Amino acid sequence: MVWCALGAQATPQSDVTPSSYERSANELRSYCIERLCLGMTIQEVTKLGRIEWLGPLIPDGKLTCDGSANFNHAVGDFTASNGTAFRVGFALVSHTKAPASRYRLEYASIRLPNVSSMQVDHLTRTLIQRFSPMREVAKGGLWAGNTPSGRFNFAVMKSIDGGKGLDDSAAITLHADYRFKAEWLLSLPECRAGMPKL
Repeated sequence: MVWCALGAQATPQSDVTPSSYERSANELRSYCIERLCLGMTIQEVTKLGRIEWLGPLIPDGKLTCDGSANFNHAVGDFTASNGTAFRVGFALVSHTKAPASRYRLEYASIRLPNVSSMQVDHLTRTLIQRFSPMREVAKGGLWAGNTPSGRFNFAVMKSIDGGKGLDDSAAITLHADYRFKAEWLLSLPECRAGMPKL
């Protein structure tokens, strides 16, 4: 009886509807790095600083019925009001609102200039402990976990670029991925239209 209850908790609900991705993204708001929390809207992030969008990855709100990581995203360089630099990525989670309102923060990568590898390790461990339980999936650089609902996988990753005799510059990234992205896309009439029949 106890095993069945635990099994039910470990398996995420299969409630996939056109609004499920956006509703689920609210769970990410407790996953923060500095003042940026996953699940935030573009408007909420821009209240904290300035975003410069990268190339074609602008928040135009256009839906692509392709579940691969290359589509339905907006990416930019964010500078917080205190000068801290980030790379930020937003996922398209809605297909009906105003274009810029359709996105939620999916990853935030803080840039850390002039830090030692020991300092980066300490900061990374702090973040991992905040979100535990997490497991190391790539030695020395990548840790993964799941949100309590099981709807999102999330990861903490560190990267260090060493200079010639200079202090290192580094980045620590917090990233989440909706496990039901393909199912969500198929719940949208636009993505079901024209599907072949078997």
